[in-house]
Amino acid sequence: MITGQHIKNAIVPHLKQGVLSTFKNVTAFWELEKANGFSSSAKMRSEWISYNFGQKLKEYLESLPELNNIQVIAGKSDNDVDMVFKDKTTLEDYLMEIKVSCSTQWRGGEFSIRESDHLMIYWNQRDGIFDIYSSLLYLAKTDWISQMAQGKNYYAPSVSRALLAAKERLDINGKIIDWQVKNNKNFIKMDYEHI
Repeated sequence: MITGQHIKNAIVPHLKQGVLSTFKNVTAFWELEKANGFSSSAKMRSEWISYNFGQKLKEYLESLPELNNIQVIAGKSDNDVDMVFKDKTTLEDYLMEIKVSCSTQWRGGEFSIRESDHLMIYWNQRDGIFDIYSSLLYLAKTDWISQMAQGKNYYAPSVSRALLAAKERLDINGKIIDWQVKNNKNFIKMDYEHI
């Protein structure tokens, strides 16, 4: 169940530019890396984006005068909700988790999965250009595939692009154009925004 529907309605129109602006901000670090002769892996870059995204998105949304009645709180640890938006008048809140990936699935913590709206962000970098896709959708605990429940010694449950394509969602940056299953394999065609 989503609480704070009016808060969500106020925030959603700003997420498209918020994601792009925030992504540019957190990836600026890679230019410093490059200038100093370093290069981190895609997985490490996704971790870096995830770690910094909530705070930078908070700063962007707080800069918008039309959202001055909404307090934006970014989580500070894995135990915290990634984003809490609180109506300063009614004290009602809206929770949002943020997941970032550069692969065909998003991962979470086995013991910290929350049933809430999730801002799912996919990125890829090629020739200095970033492909960005993001969408907002509600994920229940049952949407996550637990590796531990399958007997694997790995703690991170996952959500696949196929589940994302199959669920009701709001595409924010880019969109899923087509989704087909052929020979038990998912084929998903996505349109990206480029920065």
